[in-house]
Amino acid sequence: MKKVIFLLAFIMLFTTNVDAKRKKQSSRRGTTTTMKANKASPMEFSGKALEWYNKAKDGDAHAQSELAYCIFYGIGAKKDYEKAFYWASKSCEQGYPLGTYLTAVCYYSGFGVGIDQSKAQELYTKAHEQAQPLADNGDAPAQWVMGCLYYTGNGDVNQDVKTGCNLYKKSANQGYPMSQIMMAIIYFHGTGVEQDYEQAATWCQKAANQGYAWGQQLLGTCYFEGKGVKQDYNKAINWLSKAADQGHDEALFILGDCYLNGEGVKVNKTKAIEYYRKSARQECVSAQNKLRELGYSW
Repeated sequence: MKKVIFLLAFIMLFTTNVDAKRKKQSSRRGTTTTMKANKASPMEFSGKALEWYNKAKDGDAHAQSELAYCIFYGIGAKKDYEKAFYWASKSCEQGYPLGTYLTAVCYYSGFGVGIDQSKAQELYTKAHEQAQPLADNGDAPAQWVMGCLYYTGNGDVNQDVKTGCNLYKKSANQGYPMSQIMMAIIYFHGTGVEQDYEQAATWCQKAANQGYAWGQQLLGTCYFEGKGVKQDYNKAINWLSKAADQGHDEALFILGDCYLNGEGVKVNKTKAIEYYRKSARQECVSAQNKLRELGYSW
């Protein structure tokens, strides 16, 4: 089975292109975003997303931005770009740099709102202004924001991949899981640092141990591929299942492949289709294509 072990886990945060369908849909969004998000209830969330929701609804700016991240990726919540934009913008309105950065990404790529490149660049620059003093004082989420800005060169920041990596590492060393995952991706691809699979797996483990689905999915794939760790199908299935239980679409898709092809588990087509469908409903294109290929709907 072919696996893309480290799909850039945060590709959404750095993307510069969106498909035609999303562009078309984004132009029609307006007040329905706020209406949908205002109807949110605790029943919609689980795990980390529920923890963040309980704080976000009371106005916690950091929790609002973290909840937006969860909804962006369908982790502990149904993937919904409009609701993600709503929570990111609520955080942005409070002048919180992580929320401002995520809102900029939404405007840049049309996630839950109409594409507006000018607005995006304005917000990237504002995120820089908000994050810089906090990052200088050791704030981990702010260091992540600054890492993103330097890594991509958005807003008024000149691209400097090495500086971006250093900022991610400072944040990751404080235990911030989003930065730990970025360190894993950076070491796996050797972007800004020397390629090192063992370091990649180590950072995955740190994020996974905190219950973060993306870290669990990446760690599970490391064990499946034997990248940076000794190949171990039992551990792979265990970590992938933890991520899948939180609704992680890529983990669900990989488990579908495992059960379809008997990799690490006994062949079970019924389970495979079940996992593919859950993944497809979280907008995983690979899962949708696989179901079409097998003649199933989702």
